[in-house]
Amino acid sequence: MDDGTLLVTPSARSIGDLHPRDLVALDADGTLRHGSGVPTSELPLHLAAYRARTDITCVVHTHPTMCVVWSKTGTIFSRDTVGASETLRSCAWTPYFRNGSQELADACAEQFAAGVDVVMMERHGLSVVSRDLDDAFLQTDLAEEAARIALRTQQIIACESGVANTVDPVAGSYCIEALTNQIENQVQDYFARIEKLGGMLPAIERGWVQQEIQNAAYEYQRAVDTGEAIVVGVNRFTREDDPPILAHHDQARGGCLDDDPEPLLTRLQFRRPLGNPPFEGGMQNLDVALGPLPLGDLFLKFEGTAKRHQLRGDPYQGEY
Repeated sequence: MDDGTLLVTPSARSIGDLHPRDLVALDADGTLRHGSGVPTSELPLHLAAYRARTDITCVVHTHPTMCVVWSKTGTIFSRDTVGASETLRSCAWTPYFRNGSQELADACAEQFAAGVDVVMMERHGLSVVSRDLDDAFLQTDLAEEAARIALRTQQIIACESGVANTVDPVAGSYCIEALTNQIENQVQDYFARIEKLGGMLPAIERGWVQQEIQNAAYEYQRAVDTGEAIVVGVNRFTREDDPPILAHHDQARGGCLDDDPEPLLTRLQFRRPLGNPPFEGGMQNLDVALGPLPLGDLFLKFEGTAKRHQLRGDPYQGEY
């Protein structure tokens, strides 16, 4: 805020029941300014981010599923798609440190200080810094989509290319030669059958070619339906119909900053901007820390962001 106050989400509370007055007001060093709330367990990370970057006004900490899955590979996903390369800003990966620890805060702050805006934390989630809350949500959204595309690409290579069917298939070329011989034998068999029918034109006239095409299509569809043939996103690694994206803050009732009876973010389900699909899986633990903005503008911004992202649904129940 203008006077240097930081507002963070409280600990051990569902975000669905969070009111503006429940945000915890802190000094820049993390000292409770007023109220009795317990700040988010990731407060060290938020404070470290603000110390590392004087140009930001908010920190958004989430646990998007695809990013958590990809974080276990030990690398950051590729930003080679058009959407990611044009709109997703610099990303980095950090090794695992216990949640809420100073080690995790220092590791993320090192990346933020280097100009990185999106940090993926191994086996944990994502932390995004920005000058704008809406933009921070968008960067989180884009990162989750990039991670999903990267994971699906790996699954397609593993399940549909056949490269995983043989140990080191290129070594010695035996596997490739055997597959080539198999294809050649099948082609020669087709040529022989066509010759028996008097050539290609009589085969077409008799409907034999069309029947072979239909038979091949039927056999392939049967293999897909039974799971014998894997098609990523069709019969394996499919997405449920719009699973609820449930957000849960580390929070306990904090200082009364506002008497508005309506929750700040009510019944959350994250919907991607511009009508895109939602995050895959759950966004358990959505932490937001907001920097120097006028209090009234801050609440309007927070509530406006929620409406633009169409946040709804039941909150994730449980404690961090």
